[in-house]
Amino acid sequence: MSCEHFERDLEAYVDRELDAGAAMACRDHLIDCAECCRRVAERGALGRLVRSAPFYPAPDRLRTRVSAQMRRSNSVRRVLSWAAAAVLVLAVAAGSRRGDQP
Repeated sequence: MSCEHFERDLEAYVDRELDAGAAMACRDHLIDCAECCRRVAERGALGRLVRSAPFYPAPDRLRTRVSAQMRRSNSVRRVLSWAAAAVLVLAVAAGSRRGDQP
């Protein structure tokens, strides 16, 4: 495994999300690569730092704003989905009508 390939799998390796074969390839690479070992140690230290930070729940006002934005966003997605479906139906209908003409 190259350092480039390891870099691609670094997050999944540290989070133990790789399958057994990919994890083994990463471990084998780490035996010979001090630079990638350093990256794993840095990522582990960052994870510990984040987990040690205090947790503060979002204020109710912020939760309300985010929820409202999500509802608007979902409404827009729904409208765009229907519009895309309508365009597709019209395109298919127009194409089939052209095939009927001599």
